[in-house]
Amino acid sequence: MKKTKRTLTPEQTITVIAEIEQRLAQLDAMEQRLARPVHKLADDELPFNDGCTRHRCY
Repeated sequence: MKKTKRTLTPEQTITVIAEIEQRLAQLDAMEQRLARPVHKLADDELPFNDGCTRHRCY
């Protein structure tokens, strides 16, 4: 893919930066949701998978 050099106006630059910051905020929010502790199932709550002998495989 050939790179072409473009010159942005100050207004376009501000818009691009704002879009990048918004996307970063969305990624941060996703990361926060992923970082939350997930309810751990007790051993007797685990679904049974007869094809796998590894613990907690489902």
